[in-house]
Amino acid sequence: MVHVTFERSKNAKDARIICLKTAILVCITLLALCMQAPTVSWAAGDTVRIGCLIPFTGVETHNGLSMRYGAEIARDEVNAAGGANGKKIELILEDTSCLPDVAVQKAQKMMRQDKCDLLVGTLSSAETYAVFDLSQRNKILFMNPTFYTGALQGKYFFSAGATPNQVIFPLIDYATQAGKKTYYFVGSDYVWPRGSIAAAKRHIQSVPGAKVLGEEYAPFGTTDFSSIIRRIEASNAAIVVPFVAGLDGATFMKQLADFGVMKKVLLLSDYFDELLIPALTPDQVAGVINTSTYYSFVDTPANKAFKEKLAKYDNKAVMSNFGMGMYLNVKLYAAAANKAKTTDKEKVISSLGGTSIDGLTGKVTLTKDTQHTIQNVYLAEIQRDKSFKLIKAFEQVVPEIEKWKQQ
Repeated sequence: MVHVTFERSKNAKDARIICLKTAILVCITLLALCMQAPTVSWAAGDTVRIGCLIPFTGVETHNGLSMRYGAEIARDEVNAAGGANGKKIELILEDTSCLPDVAVQKAQKMMRQDKCDLLVGTLSSAETYAVFDLSQRNKILFMNPTFYTGALQGKYFFSAGATPNQVIFPLIDYATQAGKKTYYFVGSDYVWPRGSIAAAKRHIQSVPGAKVLGEEYAPFGTTDFSSIIRRIEASNAAIVVPFVAGLDGATFMKQLADFGVMKKVLLLSDYFDELLIPALTPDQVAGVINTSTYYSFVDTPANKAFKEKLAKYDNKAVMSNFGMGMYLNVKLYAAAANKAKTTDKEKVISSLGGTSIDGLTGKVTLTKDTQHTIQNVYLAEIQRDKSFKLIKAFEQVVPEIEKWKQQ
């Protein structure tokens, strides 16, 4: 609406001039509004509803906004390009608190009440496994954004998250090349650490002379790792590999540094990202060797454009690989719908396998056999200024599933 205020004129001529100027102003304003209007119009009901399961609270709350922003930026890009086969993407956001039972409750709400067409999200593997079972029983598409054990396979499950051979094996290979072969593993007591450590141990078996000197698990919410750290120190292990989830991982790292163990070992990780390390000091993170499918330093036009969009949400926002996974899944779904020329669930599922998109760091492809993604992986070292220095980039790493599947 255009609001115009008329001035009192002394004669009719002045009034006509004012009216003429006003008409011109209105025309210019309306033209500008038309130019700014969206180029895509949506018919009533032409919507795909995506249920996003995100830990806005709980042990992984620091990742919540990153996952939300990743999904929302992908939604905006898809809608600006015409939608998923002409349908507008709408996101339904729910907080899982990183708890499996809560994730299942929210997923059920999304399916039954919100009538979502697919589910995207969860962060912890405990949540992922629980929602996986639900999605398979209810035959609803579920797309995982998170690196995990790589053990899940089902018709309605697809994953942009990395598998052990993509992010864990490069760490073992790096340590081997550095001449270090004795390992101590510490994990949170649930499926992701146990499955990841099992996969790492299998890979270590292929390294002549390599040994695992210890393997321990701590419950969620552990605040005192001192007894575990004393055993690590007593073992004289050259390498420590933690799979300690969320903020518990930060607590472990702080105490490892306080005991002076950080200076004595090579620490390998696949989950220390640019969101977690601000909570730690340089002494607690410098020298950590980390793998990820996403770092903000990756220099591609797509990543640069993405970071500019992210800054509009919050100029201090940082993207994690979990948020990047949300972004990829929304984009992969839309690409598959466009390829299938329909949003029919079964036809989109048939189309997803083999679908490729240009991701933030390069080409990303969902394989037909594993329904997991071929993507680039990066090995980096954390510096004292908390930046990540690239050691090596691995291009188009194919996921391995059956070989490392946990029974």
